[in-house]
Amino acid sequence: MAARRRRRTEENPPPTPAVPDGTPAGRPGWLRWADLASHVVVPVGFIAIMLAFHPFRTYFELDPDEGNNVIKSLLLDRGYHLYSQIWSDQAPLFSYALQWWFDLFGWTINAARVFMIVCSAVTLWGVYQTARLLAGHVAGIAAVLLLLLTPYYIALSVSIMLGLPALMWAVVSLWALTVWMKRGGNPWLLLSAVALSLSVMTKLFTGFLVPIFGTAVLIKAWWDGRGSVKPARRLIPPAAWSVAWLVLTGLMLLVIVRPSGLTQLIRPHVEAQDVWAEASKTTNVNTWLAGARPAGGAQDIVVLGGVGLALACLRRRWEALAPAAWAVVAYLLLSSHAPVWYHHVTLVTIPVALLAGVGVGAIVPTSVRGWSMPRSARAMATLFVRLTGVVCVAFVLVHVHDKYLVSKQLGGMVEYAPRDRYLTAVMKQYAEHSKWVFSDRQIYAFAAGLPVPPELSVTSRKRLFTTKMSNEDIVNILRKYSPDQVVMGGWRMLMTTPMLEFLRERYTLIYSDELNPGGADGLYGVYIRHGMEGDAPAALKAALIDAPDCVQAYDNLARQEAAHGRTDAAIEYYREALKRSPSYGRARLHLAETLLALGRYEEGFREFAEGLRQTDERGRVDPELVIRAAWRWATCPEPRFRNGERAEGLAHLILKQSGETAANLDRLAAAYAAQGRFQDAVQTAALAVRRAEEQKQVGQARVCQRRLERYQANHAWQESIRVPQFP
Repeated sequence: MAARRRRRTEENPPPTPAVPDGTPAGRPGWLRWADLASHVVVPVGFIAIMLAFHPFRTYFELDPDEGNNVIKSLLLDRGYHLYSQIWSDQAPLFSYALQWWFDLFGWTINAARVFMIVCSAVTLWGVYQTARLLAGHVAGIAAVLLLLLTPYYIALSVSIMLGLPALMWAVVSLWALTVWMKRGGNPWLLLSAVALSLSVMTKLFTGFLVPIFGTAVLIKAWWDGRGSVKPARRLIPPAAWSVAWLVLTGLMLLVIVRPSGLTQLIRPHVEAQDVWAEASKTTNVNTWLAGARPAGGAQDIVVLGGVGLALACLRRRWEALAPAAWAVVAYLLLSSHAPVWYHHVTLVTIPVALLAGVGVGAIVPTSVRGWSMPRSARAMATLFVRLTGVVCVAFVLVHVHDKYLVSKQLGGMVEYAPRDRYLTAVMKQYAEHSKWVFSDRQIYAFAAGLPVPPELSVTSRKRLFTTKMSNEDIVNILRKYSPDQVVMGGWRMLMTTPMLEFLRERYTLIYSDELNPGGADGLYGVYIRHGMEGDAPAALKAALIDAPDCVQAYDNLARQEAAHGRTDAAIEYYREALKRSPSYGRARLHLAETLLALGRYEEGFREFAEGLRQTDERGRVDPELVIRAAWRWATCPEPRFRNGERAEGLAHLILKQSGETAANLDRLAAAYAAQGRFQDAVQTAALAVRRAEEQKQVGQARVCQRRLERYQANHAWQESIRVPQFP
């Protein structure tokens, strides 16, 4: 009986008075100092490590939504108002907080990333302190380390997005709630309500925590007051918590959002359910929890979180039920939600990592005195769960390497490429005379320090798909503001006919490259309003000072030189691009075509051959280079430089990669004809004609028919070559 009583006391120590910071008095001095130090060491240490070792300064954009977020803060700073002028489907506080931070530390992308690091540090601090209250310092340390191992957390710690700041306030609310449940004190209850209100007004997706935390307050107050407090008085704490949250949230909605902005704030998220319903079947919360690969996911940490919850319940640490309810409800809501993006996964992984830390902290028994085999069912269950926790910890440790490298925790989605620096530099060349600019990737406008039309501050897929915004609507907004620069790359918007007509009517294209992966060179690029472009080549050359390694810039300048008949200067620019990046296929292609057009066939085909040997970082050759090389070897106007066999080999490779399209078959027929295999050429060309007609490609069918007639007369096809020019 005595042993059982001692064991119960060890697992459930009686409550002790608390000092003002929530730390219980009467504990060993060194432990109290550790409690106090943890408030500083965890956040400051994380910030220091990230500033010293994380390569966030090399990132231009980690997510397309970053541009939406920073440009809204820039517009706020210029005196425009959210919802009434600045279109936004997100809660307002992040935009204001970011504006305040920019005013303090400068309007740069790196400053915003440091702001995110600070938000992440506060989140880690809250996770540490909550886990410490539940199971000690070991639990706090483990919770922080495990959270850093969950998919996408470190990437989100530098990504300029709303989710992590909202969760930061949610974690602070949970910590204050846990302090109140363990130690009492109305200020902690008030802090919990205020922090959760700030969380919801940073991003609405934490709103589901309101009933969870409110219920936790109600249950705790009701249970503690049983037998000694009247039922009506037991309702005071949950009522106070609810009123505090409702009043603060209501005030922010009325003052900042206002009733007119509620539709803008809520409607896109509701309608997105239908838009992404089909996509959510394959890309859902389970997909993101799994990470890039199973080894890089959070499955083992989720199991360890279950171990932590079980151990907390066995030790009657009922405060752990609040983060457990958070994790379970978040998972269930995301399972039926659409769309689910990678940044939503932290809604689940943060409370799970906290519970997993509690599991690690509770694995080792609180006392080893007189250890003996457990006799009670509860003690045996505790032993079993602890052993399960040991296995989970071992599994996590084995896959630490994978969690960082396989799931690319330390990597970004889009590094600050030389072309990003160059396009920003080009925009800055015209910034002095630009009042408005527009880009379908707003981060360019922000990096150049220029505002976009407030109605187009957000061009996310959610906004475009759910608001039924037509191409004409976008063009009408642009006509209203008449931006001085337009940068279109097809990142969020395709070049529609109304947009192209508007641009050709009012703007001069001064820069273009393969911005859009679908091709369409000469449509996407940097447009400057008529009369403002001035000496565009001089501006383009000046921008190279900020981005001397931008190979696309040299290719663009080369084609502009060629357009003015300066082919020698064009060749020099092409060679400069290839000197900096030998695998840049587009410059190699344009150089080879220029040499062939000048009659320098041997040099031109040598460049094609060299380009086919040069692979990029992914081990691939530019597909357009392969296509053009095959065609030139098959149709060179100088017969002695044709190489039908090589053209045939490339044509078969193209067919294997992209199928038997009319264009691909047409290319193979030309290669056969170059070898004198006219019967094969006729059969293949006839098939190309039929394929074009089946696909209703009238122009392609007409071209293939002309070539078929040429092959039927036993003549190879030959084609003159022109110097590539801008655009």
